[in-house]
Amino acid sequence: MERFFYKALKRSGEEEEGVIEAASIEAAIQWVKGQGLIPVEVEPASQKRRLPFWETLKGKKRKTSPQQILLFTRQLASLLKGGLAMDRALKVLSDSMEDPTLRNLCNQILQDIEKGASLSESLEKRGGFSSMYITLVRAGESSGTLEEVLEHLSSYLEEELKAKKEILSALIYPSLLLGAGLISAYLLLVLVIPRFSVIFEDLGQAMPLPTKIMLSISLVVRKAWWTFPLGIVGLMALFKYSLTRAEWRERWERLLLYKVPLVSVFVRKREISRFSRAMAILLRGGVPLSRALELVIEISPFEDVRRELQRITKEIKKGRNLSTLTRESHFFLPFCTHMISVGEETGSMDEAFSNVASTYEEDIRESTTRFLNLLEPVIILFMGLLIGSMVISMLMAIFSINDIGF
Repeated sequence: MERFFYKALKRSGEEEEGVIEAASIEAAIQWVKGQGLIPVEVEPASQKRRLPFWETLKGKKRKTSPQQILLFTRQLASLLKGGLAMDRALKVLSDSMEDPTLRNLCNQILQDIEKGASLSESLEKRGGFSSMYITLVRAGESSGTLEEVLEHLSSYLEEELKAKKEILSALIYPSLLLGAGLISAYLLLVLVIPRFSVIFEDLGQAMPLPTKIMLSISLVVRKAWWTFPLGIVGLMALFKYSLTRAEWRERWERLLLYKVPLVSVFVRKREISRFSRAMAILLRGGVPLSRALELVIEISPFEDVRRELQRITKEIKKGRNLSTLTRESHFFLPFCTHMISVGEETGSMDEAFSNVASTYEEDIRESTTRFLNLLEPVIILFMGLLIGSMVISMLMAIFSINDIGF
């Protein structure tokens, strides 16, 4: 059992908070609901803390983080399912939020709502909300199932956030290895290797070729180190400029989607899983298939994918089957096409898309885990070869001194 802090709203509008013991956060939420309360905030008691002083300074603007968006989505969905109107729910969230960024976000959205804007229109003005998030909220508003959409979104965001945390945790050790190795190589190039140049100049001895190469690299690192960050910044600026030109952006996108071995399949699976997850949420919310396809077009950042979805949407309106269209498409993978075909036969397209999304999300997690497990020995091997080549070049120089005639 774990202790959870909760803050909830009574039917009379009064707030209540406390600490309970439950097996999971879902069980804690159900307990709060079972008491006739509307949960506003439920989190492990160990994470309950007051914000640092610098985060509570008045007027300080901070970007909305994924964790904050998840908290906002989960609590707003809970309040709407509890029967509160949008403006009342936002007011409750604003009054109960300890995080100044979330409190400010709720106030801004509330002001937009009071001026007649929709939730999706207000979110488009804020930072941190993805196109997928805004698209699904807009669909939930048009179909009258906003609370269900927000609930599905909070589950999706929670899984994504969990996966990101796992990846970041797995990257800590390889990053430390790489950092320590690069620092060691830099110290060798700047402090140790230049001493050999002085020794050979005093002896008048010709240096072995590997030693000459290493001394030249050391000279560049010591005298022209500024060229490395300048070159990186220049390449990044050139790449960013190429993305502003339609023809070059299309080439980069097609290269990433279809041409790079292993990477392209990974990227396509990622895009298909996001498309399928959005379709599953929309169809479960009662949105017709053709309308759902129209809504998810803008989710993908790739122009080629958006054009393909536009083509499929037009063909769907002409009466063609989605499975046939995805089979003809150069973007969709065979498993996705097969599951859509099964969904058409059984009449459960939402389940079909949900299965596609879950399968590819799990596949992506496994591929990422395998890559991270392989990354550590690769970094060790790379740093070993780098530092080893420096040491060998210096040893060759030392051994060559024995050839000098005295």
